[in-house]
Amino acid sequence: MSERISLMKRITPGSLLFILLCLTVLAYATDLIG
Repeated sequence: MSERISLMKRITPGSLLFILLCLTVLAYATDLIG
């Protein structure tokens, strides 16, 4: 349980932005394919 908390603390706004960018690209690629 403590491992998950430390992982949450390690998440920075920059990494959240990176995840959001990846999701956007993934959604765009899926829309392109489908």
